[in-house]
Amino acid sequence: MNLYLSGGATNADPELSLGGPMSTVPASVVGIVSPLFGSLNDAERASGTTIYRCVYVVPTVAVSGLKFYVLSDTPLATTEIFLGWGSADEPVIASETTAPNGVSFESARTPATASSSGNFAAGQRRAMWIKLVVQPGSAKVTEQFGLSYVSDENVPISLTAPTISGSMEDGSTLTALTGTWLNQPTGFNYEWQESASGLSSWTNLGTESTFITSTAQVGKYIRVRIIPVNLHGVGEPAFSPVYGPVVTSDPVNMVLPVINGSPIKGQVLTVTEGVWSGNPTTFLYSWSMSANSVDWAPTGDTTSSLPLTLAHVGSQIRASVTGQRDTVSGAAAITLPTAIVADTAPPVPVNTALPTVSGGIGADFLLTSTTGTWANSPTSYTYQWQSFVGGIWTNISGATASTYVVEDDQTNTQKRVLVAGVNGSGSGVATASAALNFFTITNYGALVALGMI
Repeated sequence: MNLYLSGGATNADPELSLGGPMSTVPASVVGIVSPLFGSLNDAERASGTTIYRCVYVVPTVAVSGLKFYVLSDTPLATTEIFLGWGSADEPVIASETTAPNGVSFESARTPATASSSGNFAAGQRRAMWIKLVVQPGSAKVTEQFGLSYVSDENVPISLTAPTISGSMEDGSTLTALTGTWLNQPTGFNYEWQESASGLSSWTNLGTESTFITSTAQVGKYIRVRIIPVNLHGVGEPAFSPVYGPVVTSDPVNMVLPVINGSPIKGQVLTVTEGVWSGNPTTFLYSWSMSANSVDWAPTGDTTSSLPLTLAHVGSQIRASVTGQRDTVSGAAAITLPTAIVADTAPPVPVNTALPTVSGGIGADFLLTSTTGTWANSPTSYTYQWQSFVGGIWTNISGATASTYVVEDDQTNTQKRVLVAGVNGSGSGVATASAALNFFTITNYGALVALGMI
């Protein structure tokens, strides 16, 4: 956006910029217009005066809705600048104090009150008159002031429509995707709307970038209205396509529930809810038992816990969980069965054969432990790797898996692993593997050559 002086093709004097042909001399590229008004003499400041200047506005690209406003004025309360629009070839005024014919002036101080000049083709020019009003008794008048502009091209313009992501089911979270825009929006405002028909009578639902549907939206259509903003103002809103109607979603199990507790008479089993889609608000429970893992009979229990009695001994137990929202229920999710319920707790596991370790004997080698052999049916095992340091066996921090990678600072020491069998009655006594000697890779080769290992 360029501004040029008036007063003839070769005029370079702002005080002669009083209309007439456009000069080739720029008044400014939008910003500071300097200096259109010369200093006032004592008599002019004492009595007050009104002075006019004419510049030509020439956009470098086609614009619509072009509006100018005063960005910075002389800082004195006794002066003010006004803007008005003329023609493409404005006649010369008789003097700088002569008002141009047919020009209306506006106190354009903000984008909201900017003086409109309409649409421009690229390179098209139009005269803009600047009126400086100096009240009587004014001090020195600043010779510079600033202009800025707004246009339809400056505020954000929608290129692709907003969209909505998420499932059109009650209880779902919908997310507004803003689409793409020209002129770099700095932010967006959101208006979620619903309609019974999807065609008219839209009512607002929320003003965040996301919206959670409820049963109130079932059967209705949804859209989102995006209002963009940037430094130049607020752009025209853009609407997403219409989505819907919103339907009722049945709760669906995504992760099975799990039974916790020991299958021993006198213990209490509990079952988790599992993980569900469809936002269930309540859960229904039932328990069943089987002596052959095929024929399952209900126990009659309908809570999330089951106290085990003599009636359960010799049977496996499983639980059924059903997610429910309002009156809508999903399909039941059934747990894996427990072990056979025992009459009494079995003894803790007892080791009958030591665990063994296989693997390399230097840094970065992977060691793997067996469990050894255990009586009393362990259901799981614990591991703890140790180093022989300072005459005592010391636990290696974090080394609690069945495998262990020997680190550089762990070479040249003996290693072993402690393994314990675990069942419903607890953990057996941790049993150590045989100790292994470890050396650095360099030392290992030398020791082999000497026949020491």
